[in-house]
Amino acid sequence: MKADLDTDESRGMCPMCGQPLVDERAAEHVAEYEKRAEVRLRKKLTARAMAAAEEKYAGRLAQATQEADDLRRKLEGKSARSLGEEQQVALLARLAKAFPDDDLAPIADNGAGDIMQTVRSRGREVGSILHECKNTKQWLNAWIAKIKHDGETRRATHLVISSRRLPRGAQGYCERDGVLICQPEYVEALTHVLRMWMIATYVEGGDAPDERKLWAYLDGDEFRERLDALRGATDEENDALVAEERAHKRWWDARAGRAGTIRNAVAGIEGDIQEIVEAPRERTPRPKRNAGAVGVAS
Repeated sequence: MKADLDTDESRGMCPMCGQPLVDERAAEHVAEYEKRAEVRLRKKLTARAMAAAEEKYAGRLAQATQEADDLRRKLEGKSARSLGEEQQVALLARLAKAFPDDDLAPIADNGAGDIMQTVRSRGREVGSILHECKNTKQWLNAWIAKIKHDGETRRATHLVISSRRLPRGAQGYCERDGVLICQPEYVEALTHVLRMWMIATYVEGGDAPDERKLWAYLDGDEFRERLDALRGATDEENDALVAEERAHKRWWDARAGRAGTIRNAVAGIEGDIQEIVEAPRERTPRPKRNAGAVGVAS
């Protein structure tokens, strides 16, 4: 009897009633179920631990990143103005590549804004975007009032501040008092949205549309998810293009090397032939006539 009980217990216990499982197949199913449950539990605990660690160290990571940026500034010895000018040049090149149909004009030093983008649709001007570049250690709310004043001076339709530092609580981008504020890597995508809005709502001589709907859409979770997907795919595509360009460059370099070898060989052969042609000719001595042979012949 004891042997039978030992055999039943070795087959497993029912997790519901606690009785020994007599059927071997049932015992195997229960064991598999318990194994899967344990795996799921471990995954949940691991995910929670990772989330807790990310939340715990997020602040430290941000602080370390800022300290690294500050140290980089000190090592390079660059001022906020020079860093801003570098960012302005880089942004102008990126906008020109992303929007070849628009007119892009850099604004001179101490001007109202940094870059004026005139948006065109089928050759027709439908609005403009005034870009301001900031590359400082801290965000300043005074920038909003300044670009709004500059926007009135330039009669810009939309205002965009590209800044490494954002207002408190913002992630990636935000809107403050009608000004779109974003980190540099978001500029192209958000400018695309502003262009689409201006083209879709343009009415010559009509009233300006209610932009509150636009800001509400940009602040929604659905747009942020789509923007993240867009940026991720764009980054992957850019990486693929860079890799393809490098591969093509290696291929063209190899072809150029072979072509150079061919040219050098041909040039060498031509030079050798020219030397042979231009070399002084040696006079070949005539054979002496045999006088006796001549007499016999006569």
